Amino acid sequence: MIVHPLVDTLLNVFVFVFMGVVAWLYTGAPTKLDD
Repeated sequence: MIVHPLVDTLLNVFVFVFMGVVAWLYTGAPTKLDD
């Protein structure tokens, strides 16, 4: 099964954004939970 180049690009972008959100949560969430 061949994956469409556009889909592959969107998946890469999604993973990049997801990792960014996870990193933000790990750095930002603890300070908010401490409140």
